[in-house]
Amino acid sequence: MRFQALKQFTTLGDDWPIDFVTLQGETSGQLSVLAAAISPELVRQIRSTCAAAALEPKRLALRPFAAAALLRRRRGVEGCLLVVDMLADGADLSVVNAGNVELIRTVRLPSSGDADELARFMTGEIRRTIAAASNQLAGRKVERVIICGDSLDHALLRGQIEQLPGLQVELFDPFEGIGLASDAQSVRPPHVGRYAPLLGMLVCEASGAAHDIDFLNPRRRPPPPNQRRRNILLGAGVGIVALAIVIYYWQAYGALNGEVAALQAQIKGLQDESKKFDPIVARTASVDEFVSGDVTWLDELRTLSERFLPPEDSIVGQLSMSPAPRGGAGGTITLEGHVRSSSHLVQLESKLRDEQHRVSLGNGRVDEKQGSLPWKFDGSISVTDADDDDDDEPATPKASPTARSGGAAR
Repeated sequence: MRFQALKQFTTLGDDWPIDFVTLQGETSGQLSVLAAAISPELVRQIRSTCAAAALEPKRLALRPFAAAALLRRRRGVEGCLLVVDMLADGADLSVVNAGNVELIRTVRLPSSGDADELARFMTGEIRRTIAAASNQLAGRKVERVIICGDSLDHALLRGQIEQLPGLQVELFDPFEGIGLASDAQSVRPPHVGRYAPLLGMLVCEASGAAHDIDFLNPRRRPPPPNQRRRNILLGAGVGIVALAIVIYYWQAYGALNGEVAALQAQIKGLQDESKKFDPIVARTASVDEFVSGDVTWLDELRTLSERFLPPEDSIVGQLSMSPAPRGGAGGTITLEGHVRSSSHLVQLESKLRDEQHRVSLGNGRVDEKQGSLPWKFDGSISVTDADDDDDDEPATPKASPTARSGGAAR
């Protein structure tokens, strides 16, 4: 705004206070404003005057805006109108459109003091102001002229303006509707129209309304939005969500701990219950060990008898059968005997050997005491459990008593 004002004002310094109001509507996509500036020297003079009276200024308003504010509060301001405020040596002419000041002109009055000349001068200035407003307001025309004051001061001016075509003229008494003390009501000041700006400022201050133009408190670039509240709310929201998640998982963790504790109690109960069956399991294991590792020796004797050489070619002198050591499977058959010759011994080994029997009868030796069976042998037959090939772990056999025979096998 200040950059644009430097282009428009003829005398404007960087330290001049500037304030503005936004005008109604936009033109060609541009926003129109009405700006006003004041000399810093004048501001210092006003502050110095107030300081001499032990006062501190809080507002520094522009006369036409203060008078228009009073008019808005005392009368309904509709349409487009021209407000004329006659002062001691000048006059303020303000075009008000829909309640907003859109054009301001301040003219100096002639010093002759002739009433007719003053009325003619003001009528000409009013015509110029209406023409300027028509160009600025895109064809809108001023419909009324409102003169601040009463008929005692402005009767002649009112008559001159009424001669202009298409204009209504009204008088506006600034003290109208103002609650005055009884002594002030009886003695009214002269030229009441000159008090319109002052009364307008006082009414705005009393109601707490902001002034349209205030050089001590001009419009500034709006400060960046304070994100503190938003950040606090956002942080609080995140904290609430995090707390809810923690509470949810804590409850879930507690429920899982409860389930784990219940299962552990159930397991302990089952373990205590299973201890009652430990003796039965131990006995069953002993039986399983005996059954899995035991060799059916009767079957082995039958197999041995069926495969042995005929009695005329062989004879068994001693035979013993014993199971494998504890932890093993199968057993061992130890036998001594005689055969007719070494070839018969080889034949006997061949007949006794199979997948479950590993036979080792040695080479034998001659024993002439036996007559027709002179070839003596002694050896062993390792009996393997028939189920040993099908199981990954051999069953543990139970020892059985040793069987001995002092005679022939058949």
